[in-house]
Amino acid sequence: MSLNTILRESLRRLQRSGEESVFLSEASIAEINALKNSKKERPKTQESPTATQVSKSKEADENASISQATALASSEQLNSIKNLKLEGSNEAQIETLNESFKSLFPQLKLVLGSGAHNAKLVFISELPSADELSQKALFVAEPGVLLDKILKAMGLDRSEVYTTTLFKSPKLALAGANSTNLKTGSSPIAVEYLKKELAIIQPTITVLLGTSIYSHLLPSTTAEGSFSENRGKVLSYGDFEIIPSFHPAYLLLKNCLDTKRLFWEDMMRVMEKLDLEISDQQKAYFLSKN
Repeated sequence: MSLNTILRESLRRLQRSGEESVFLSEASIAEINALKNSKKERPKTQESPTATQVSKSKEADENASISQATALASSEQLNSIKNLKLEGSNEAQIETLNESFKSLFPQLKLVLGSGAHNAKLVFISELPSADELSQKALFVAEPGVLLDKILKAMGLDRSEVYTTTLFKSPKLALAGANSTNLKTGSSPIAVEYLKKELAIIQPTITVLLGTSIYSHLLPSTTAEGSFSENRGKVLSYGDFEIIPSFHPAYLLLKNCLDTKRLFWEDMMRVMEKLDLEISDQQKAYFLSKN
């Protein structure tokens, strides 16, 4: 994986987790400038024809995938999801929905939702990370371990909840950025798919993880409608109740007692919506011992 790819993924993860800016020390800035200068001074090497052809082929395939994703945000493809006939059990309906969606994007790597198809609790993030894309599963590695711990503290198990993303592929997020719906602030086909998912599962409460997914589904230009203002509040999204909160990856990056406490307060509000008993011990989590 190239340095540029690693940096881009790290910055994307920070943004998805809730960070709006990144502090760089003077030493870090000097290191970046040194890297830039060394790149400028590095003599060009002659690539072999085979390597050049492979590189151009990969670039062409990637551009074709992005173009395809953008094109498929048209009304015709959108209607194919809107008018999709869903029958049978929740599991059968999700399978039909997934197969229909995959048929629209056959060249893209997609990471679809997973978990209990009658879950009372749903977690939604913006898009799959590099780790999630490579493993074709959501909430893997450290964020996944942390989510499991959070659920256990709530008295729940991963098998009892449903996890999904708005964009099922980073390339779809890129296409959505180039073809946005002014009303929703996001790709219409991604939003329609998500609405279908929620309509099938019928959760009691849905948690939006991070500022990015919040801004896509509940765009606002006022401070009163911002993520920081509404984090932890029970809001409405269509017929569903949602609670915006921090992404587990943000908790790992921040690693701050106050932030963990704010997140846990959000999860206790989720527990209240699910009619789960909250013990005195649970109420005392992340409270200062002083």
